[in-house]
Amino acid sequence: MRPLALISLVFLLLCFVLSSCNSEEARFRRLQNQWRKMERQHLQHLETMPLEQWQEESLFVDETLETLEKLEPALIKSKNWKMVVAYQNQLRIAQHTLKKQAKDPAIYDLKPQLQHILAQKEWTVAERSDKIATLLTNASAYFSLAKSKLQEPDSSACIQAIEKQVKCVAFLQKQMPNALRSLTEPEKQTWQQLISGSILAIQDYIAWCRWRAFEPK
Repeated sequence: MRPLALISLVFLLLCFVLSSCNSEEARFRRLQNQWRKMERQHLQHLETMPLEQWQEESLFVDETLETLEKLEPALIKSKNWKMVVAYQNQLRIAQHTLKKQAKDPAIYDLKPQLQHILAQKEWTVAERSDKIATLLTNASAYFSLAKSKLQEPDSSACIQAIEKQVKCVAFLQKQMPNALRSLTEPEKQTWQQLISGSILAIQDYIAWCRWRAFEPK
């Protein structure tokens, strides 16, 4: 789904440009309120975004940015134009992030996510365990999604991705068992199965990156 806050903001911006002077201030206040709501949402474009949503979001960001870049500064008050420019900048950042997901296989990496979870000492052991288990269980789907997005992967980024994945495998093999020392033997066996499954998914991704890096052009 496209973010409703962004759609509303674009609509208000266009109305604001075309509005009469009599309604200008009222429309500006509405625009300002929409802007503040959008800022509070802290919209992120994570690499885990489903393929269809990523495609829709990419198209929406591209089209919206193109529309806003056609606005004439002379038609908008100076103080209000600063807000338009700020919104354009935010869209450019989103555009860069979304496009990178189609070109840079190195951004798909489980290790930073695992390290982040393990570092959250305010979470209970059960909470950290549940989040790690979910991450490892979904490893195969995570890398399948990556491959479906990476239509034009950069060769040098593929090499970097391979290096990152090798480090992730080492982390899973050496560091994760240390984090699971307090578990019972049956629990350790279950975790070992999850770790082994995720390593297989990573190794498959490494093979795919190697193929894309060295395939004949």
